[in-house]
Amino acid sequence: MKTTITTLLLFWAWQVTAVAINDRGLGEVSLIPYYSVNNNLNTYVSVTNTTDRPKAIKVTFREGLNGYAGLSYNVYLNGYDTWTFVLAAGSSTVENFVGQPSVQQLSNDASCAPFLQKFGQQFFPFALIDGPQDLSRLREGFIEVIEMGELTGDYAAAVQTDFSDVPANCELIEQAWLEGEEWDINPQSQISPATGGLMVTADLINVAEGMIYSIPTTSLVNFFPANTTNHTGPGDIDLSLDAAAPSALVETPSKMYDLTFDRGVDAVSAVLMAKTLIGHFSLDTILAAETDVIFTQPTRRFYITSRVSVAPYNENLDVNGCDGNSYGGTAASGLDIDRESRANISSPFAGPGPVLCGTVFVHSWQQPNQNDQPPAITASNNHQILNRSFFQDTTENGYRSISFLDTRMLLAESSQGGTVELAGLPVMGVSFFRFTNSNAEPGLLAQYGASGRLKAVKSISQPGLR
Repeated sequence: MKTTITTLLLFWAWQVTAVAINDRGLGEVSLIPYYSVNNNLNTYVSVTNTTDRPKAIKVTFREGLNGYAGLSYNVYLNGYDTWTFVLAAGSSTVENFVGQPSVQQLSNDASCAPFLQKFGQQFFPFALIDGPQDLSRLREGFIEVIEMGELTGDYAAAVQTDFSDVPANCELIEQAWLEGEEWDINPQSQISPATGGLMVTADLINVAEGMIYSIPTTSLVNFFPANTTNHTGPGDIDLSLDAAAPSALVETPSKMYDLTFDRGVDAVSAVLMAKTLIGHFSLDTILAAETDVIFTQPTRRFYITSRVSVAPYNENLDVNGCDGNSYGGTAASGLDIDRESRANISSPFAGPGPVLCGTVFVHSWQQPNQNDQPPAITASNNHQILNRSFFQDTTENGYRSISFLDTRMLLAESSQGGTVELAGLPVMGVSFFRFTNSNAEPGLLAQYGASGRLKAVKSISQPGLR
């Protein structure tokens, strides 16, 4: 009993000083691994403050090729308040990009979001410092939701709502950011440190087809260094995952590691590290089943500059299968197992082996007669087709285990002494499935959508203990 209590006390002590994933879904930071407006998809998001204290929150949308920001803004939520929005396809009106397919955010939420055009806010190309200057790259990516701190004083009062659900004084919040005003001079004024409690949900919806795919999110706790505030201006895209405390709490099936790093972004990468990702696929002919698998590496851009990389990424980014627009990639190996325990039943890939290119990448599972079709669900531009042939005695469904090749170890110092090595990549994954029953009842066609988070295998070792 004494040992158990000691372990719990140590676990609690680690938690209050180190970045960790909260599997129960609340935190200071939430990562949405995928958004898209391709293929008639809309992305619906809700951000809820589950505490009784008003909060300042940063929402940033990052495109899929290299994680550059397409839109970033602040929203200020009263206690127990929720901010909702939808992403939809649109055409740009930005000078030099007029008419290009792009994305816009729409919201009828009353919460305070200074300078945001709530109904029809365009995404912008200004952070696309290299790669294709084409706004279509903004149409899919991932989302960061970061609590910057809690409001106090007059600003806390300004976001209070009455029976009309309208904040008391959003004008005061916006005015504070004008030139020479309080937050323009000192953004940390009347702000206290973040305490967490954000709940974020997201869904892909195809309205025309009546399909919905839930997007699993990842919540991070104990994100910022203790006793700090990180309130930045609306439109400021610099607040990101590198603002984390340089320590992490990483759990494996056999051990809990309390790790220290030189940089905060390494702590975030550590909690996301996976040596192998595992997920189901389904290509059942009778249900016209289709599977798209999304891989997202939210910290990747902090390790790669001009196609030069540092650990944990592979030294050679020019892998076969990733073109120049994807900022290089990582080669992978895949083991396929059907539902009857038969392994390696798929035919070899046509061309390069499995790869992950850029920041957000889609593996589209297809039957041989679907060769080179766009991904059925996401229509992603950044994708690889996995062409599968079936022998007579194998099933059309199962799971894939995908591991990353030629990556380098991410190093950390353990609180228990010595250097540890984390293998793999900082990656999140989600599978989307679509099924069509052409004769659910006579003359009735029914469609179904499903999703699932990829399961991660972590690998942490201490060289001195081998």
